[in-house]
Amino acid sequence: MNITDVTEEDLEFFKNLTFLDISDKHVDMHKLANLTALEELDLQYNSLDMLKLADGSFPALHTLHLCYNKIPPGHIQDLGALTELRILNLGSNFLSTLPTDMSFLAQLEELNLSANSFSSFSTLVNPGALFKALSTVPRLKKLNLSRNKFAEFHSSELP
Repeated sequence: MNITDVTEEDLEFFKNLTFLDISDKHVDMHKLANLTALEELDLQYNSLDMLKLADGSFPALHTLHLCYNKIPPGHIQDLGALTELRILNLGSNFLSTLPTDMSFLAQLEELNLSANSFSSFSTLVNPGALFKALSTVPRLKKLNLSRNKFAEFHSSELP
């Protein structure tokens, strides 16, 4: 079954749902916002190319899997609406840069950025700026940068 749309009002009946895996279904994240008890959401392989989240969306969500999508760097800031987010998987999203200030991810402790397009050899994006952006995530404890093209840890722009 290939779910491509949801009726947002119908989701209000799932008041106690804390986990949802709706990967490979092509459903936009904002259409699931009525699942207010959701703590973990898996949206891998959904061809997501945007995030538009209202403040207060998913008030209990602490784990979000968004790998294998097409989320542009400018939409990552929308994740600031998820005030309880602690684990974020953005692997394989073709990302080559990040917002310069990521302090909006105030509770985030684990970040997976594996298999993106980050590189020490980029002529368009300063790799030092990328590491500086990552340093602005205040509670970050675990960071996965594997399967990117880094030749070194770029600390030149770190405070």
